Amino acid sequence: MDGKKSPYKWRNRDVLTFLRHYKQMECLWNNRLPEYKDKTKRERAYEAIQQNMDMELSVPDIKNKIKGIRTTYSTEINKILKSSRSGSEEIYKPRVFWFSLAHSFLKDVTETRTSRSMREDHSNASDTSIPYQMPDEEVDPFSLDQFPLESSPVSSRKSSRSYQVHQDIPKMEEIAGLQYKEEDEFDLFGRSMAIQLKKLPEHAALELMQQMQLMMNNARLAHSLENKAEQS
Repeated sequence: MDGKKSPYKWRNRDVLTFLRHYKQMECLWNNRLPEYKDKTKRERAYEAIQQNMDMELSVPDIKNKIKGIRTTYSTEINKILKSSRSGSEEIYKPRVFWFSLAHSFLKDVTETRTSRSMREDHSNASDTSIPYQMPDEEVDPFSLDQFPLESSPVSSRKSSRSYQVHQDIPKMEEIAGLQYKEEDEFDLFGRSMAIQLKKLPEHAALELMQQMQLMMNNARLAHSLENKAEQS
């Protein structure tokens, strides 16, 4: 299967699960760690993701998926920064459902050419070392330089605003109006019920839904009455 495109169709929940496993393998994305340059540890991390995913994936499949996610994430971040530079009052909101989860850990290892130059202008440090380097050629750095902003005259006010937006990237979920929430047992139960209902004939599923809704209404009503009794 190595070297071939995975025939598996990715569902939304598969992508979220994949991102959670990717987040746990910090040596694959945190370029500030020594392990980030360790090829052996990185290969083991890829294999761990492969074993944890309930899918027929090869290590090349996993690398390609990571590359695709990172490319899309970088594109979305670039669109946010670009909309800010334009002076528009309405900041671009990411349209990919997994953006907030990816942003929760990739935001600190992503920087743009614009923000980097501005950061250097605002710093008095003489250190010329580059903090973000890649261990090998098979993985691209977390930089938005591959998605350059259109060159245009930018006033100092807009430049300052663009720099401020990058400084506020850890708060991008708030800017984008997105809040990622980990699934709990209730979310999983609801999804499980939905899957099982879809396997029933429509009339049987509707009857069961009616019964479940009635039980839920009765439980909520009883709880409401208890609260009123305690307050009186």
